[in-house]
Amino acid sequence: MSKYLIYRVDYPDPELKGKQRRRLNIIIIIGVAILPALYLIVYETFNISFLILYPAFLIVSLTVSFIIQHRLNKENKKIIPIGEIEFTRTGITKQIGDIISKYKYDEVESIELKKHIPVIKMNEGKEGYFTYILTISFIDSRKEKMILSSNSAGKFKSLDLSETVRTLGKITPVKTIIK
Repeated sequence: MSKYLIYRVDYPDPELKGKQRRRLNIIIIIGVAILPALYLIVYETFNISFLILYPAFLIVSLTVSFIIQHRLNKENKKIIPIGEIEFTRTGITKQIGDIISKYKYDEVESIELKKHIPVIKMNEGKEGYFTYILTISFIDSRKEKMILSSNSAGKFKSLDLSETVRTLGKITPVKTIIK
């Protein structure tokens, strides 16, 4: 069906890092919403000329947004692909370096997909996320967690990981959970 990249992450708790990035996005959205009100308050309170205040606000807001976007892009570039995972009709094939592991869906109890890092640019992810955390729970009580790309690495580039997991839930006996 489709292939996705497996990423190596350099921080100890990937779930916490994802929460931090989502909170930062919320703070940015609130900041953008408050900016016009702040502009009007400063304009009315200090009676500063429009010709001075508008360019100053524009320069400050563009500089802050450029710095934040540059920092987030730099963090995303630190996420390095180390392998691939492929979902087929019969099973899951995972390749990390030279090691290839194959799992049939009879061995898998459930597949859980959690949102991880939100996208910075709109073309990075269809569902709004750059990476997801995939947890595969097997019947023998072991679990595997990995960070996966949201976009397919195979021939269907527009296929999102969440769509693939939803499809797996429909065509296989595996229980799928998307959070």
